[in-house]
Amino acid sequence: MIEARDAIPRISLLWLLAALLLLIVPHVVRLPVWVTVLLFSCMGWRLLIYAGRLGFPGKLLKISIVLVALPLTVMQYGAAGEGLDTAVCLLILGVVFKLLEMRDRRDILIVIALCYVLAMLGFIYTQTILATLHAIVCFILITATMLSLYRDDARNTFKDNG
Repeated sequence: MIEARDAIPRISLLWLLAALLLLIVPHVVRLPVWVTVLLFSCMGWRLLIYAGRLGFPGKLLKISIVLVALPLTVMQYGAAGEGLDTAVCLLILGVVFKLLEMRDRRDILIVIALCYVLAMLGFIYTQTILATLHAIVCFILITATMLSLYRDDARNTFKDNG
């Protein structure tokens, strides 16, 4: 059972999903269609968990998704599965799969750290001013997610702030 102090605040989850969506959008053009569908399906499932309409997936389902996605990704990008695009695709899949098992603050901190890595990966493909502005916005959203994790709503009032 997760203690109340370790639970993921609902607002933090929304910030994280917004940041992750913004991070994934530039990579969608290089990802196979089935990966994009899987990414948005996992994010949608997490939103339904957030809304209380679905539960967390079982262990068998999570293992099945990974065992299907990994070989398909390697086959999609070539027999050896080598290269930058394969690595980026697998990293994005891993981050999105982590959404489905994220239950406490420790888990969301791992996803936040991976989001920073994803933001930096964008510079491997392009170093334009637009890409830099995109990365800055992503960094702001990711940092806002981290700050919202430790915001104390019970003591965060104008009266308490002086």
